[in-house]
Amino acid sequence: MLVRAGRHLRMHVVGYLALFVALGGTSYAAGDALSASSDSRIYACITKAHRTMNLAGRQHNCPAGQQLIAWNEKGQPGVSGATGADGARGPIGRTGARGPAGGIGPQGLKGETGGAGATGPQGSKGETGAIGPQGANGDAGPAGAAGARGATGDIGPAGAAGARGATGNTGPQGFAGVQGAPGTGPMLLSSAPATITTVAGGLSGQSAYLPFSGSLLQSNDDADNADAGTAAGLVLQTLPRDATLTGLTARFSTTTPRSLVGSTITLSAQVYLADDGTSVPQPVGVAICTGAPPLTGVVSTGTVSSCTISGLTIPVPAGAVGWVKLSATASGVTLINSIDLNTSVGVALS
Repeated sequence: MLVRAGRHLRMHVVGYLALFVALGGTSYAAGDALSASSDSRIYACITKAHRTMNLAGRQHNCPAGQQLIAWNEKGQPGVSGATGADGARGPIGRTGARGPAGGIGPQGLKGETGGAGATGPQGSKGETGAIGPQGANGDAGPAGAAGARGATGDIGPAGAAGARGATGNTGPQGFAGVQGAPGTGPMLLSSAPATITTVAGGLSGQSAYLPFSGSLLQSNDDADNADAGTAAGLVLQTLPRDATLTGLTARFSTTTPRSLVGSTITLSAQVYLADDGTSVPQPVGVAICTGAPPLTGVVSTGTVSSCTISGLTIPVPAGAVGWVKLSATASGVTLINSIDLNTSVGVALS
């Protein structure tokens, strides 16, 4: 505050001297009074009797006979002066940067056709033209000598299977086969002709059912719908002692030709058992095999598909009953099929 007050006194010394003379004063006092004021006004104690002025602070109590006065450090702004005359024109500024290129202007008018130019050099030879139309046939010439025999051509595709011929006479009894090696247990064998079908979606339709042993003139195709009593006279057999089912084999041989181009039929065999001898047998999950190869393409008479599984350890109690179910599924173009077969199965027990 003291610095500001001092600066203010220096800037307005003439005004304060005039005020001081007008009061008729002879002296003034400063010091702590200057520092006592903290706002933007200046305070002083004046005496009319002695015509003196002593600077003071805003909170200063003037002595008896003196009066505290105050005035602003900065006066009110004066009236704006008249506008000055225009200054001289400045020098021309530097040339600015070059602007971007303008767009392409419109097409000019077509000029006059120039005179004919000199003849150019000879061009290269052009390509041979297209062959002209065939001329009329000439007279036949004399026969030439016979040429050498050509190589044998590829075998053509197999023709469609012909109609099935009549059944031939029964052939003579064949010779007895060589004695086989002893097995680990009895093999029960059965066989029968059968017709197996597939239905919509390629699912199994009519199946064939064979006993564990023996031959039938025709396989039973309705054992799934038979109870144990009615099925017993057809294919159901009872095992006389405790045994272990160790293997299964099946063979399918077609008896009529079939065209299965674009379709595939897969044949399978599965063992069914009922332990108590009175219930309808149920499928044994692991005792199933799938014939290979499947039937596909042009299938001729006598085409064979077979399968074998071994290493099974399925216990079969005495008195159990069962059969082997033969079925088919289809995929490809034709899903509804009927296949005539000669079938045989073997069940290994130990």
